[in-house]
Amino acid sequence: APTLPPTNTPTNQPTTGFPTSSPTNSPRNQPTSSPTTRPTTQPTDFPTKAPVVGPPPCVSIQVDVLTDNYPDETSWTITNTCTGDEVWTGERYKYTGENTHYTDTKCFEPSKYTFEIRDAWGDGICCGYGEGNYEVLYDGELAASGSDFGDSTSATFGGSCGPLPTSSPSTPPTNTPSNRPTIAPSSSPTDTPTTSPTTPPSTQGPKPPTSAPTSCASIQVDVL
Repeated sequence: APTLPPTNTPTNQPTTGFPTSSPTNSPRNQPTSSPTTRPTTQPTDFPTKAPVVGPPPCVSIQVDVLTDNYPDETSWTITNTCTGDEVWTGERYKYTGENTHYTDTKCFEPSKYTFEIRDAWGDGICCGYGEGNYEVLYDGELAASGSDFGDSTSATFGGSCGPLPTSSPSTPPTNTPSNRPTIAPSSSPTDTPTTSPTTPPSTQGPKPPTSAPTSCASIQVDVL
């Protein structure tokens, strides 16, 4: 019978060693940093600026003068009737133009005022030597007017006098009286009196007698 040569035994080469599946590193989800919400700066409401206090209200006083032929004789004053202060003056020689119209306006605090106009010659500003006149307007309203007034004339107008604020009395405190303490009397103590003790009396008896007197012989000398 035909002989077929045997085929080599099939060799499935074993894979090297045991199959090794390198384990993957344990999954590691790195924790995200804790969310940090920075606190917003607390809202700051900037204080509004202190309201600006405007100047105190004032009213206008207008003086209109139409001079006569001798303008330098005319003068006038305005006095705050409440305080007695002269607040405005149209001095003599202010006006130089004959038969000329002059207007002066000034603003003052609301109060009561007295306007006085004078003529140095004593004949006013009308009507012997010209046709002068005057008008005073207080806050736009006619307050006084005239022309023939002799030496002088006056008119009071404006508001009323309220209680005037007095300044707070300031009496500087007197210094607290300081009575300087008198120096404590110092009497130097006298030295402790020292009485030297007398010599203590001797308790010893009298001295013993000296040696007993020696006996002596009598010597007699007779001279003739």
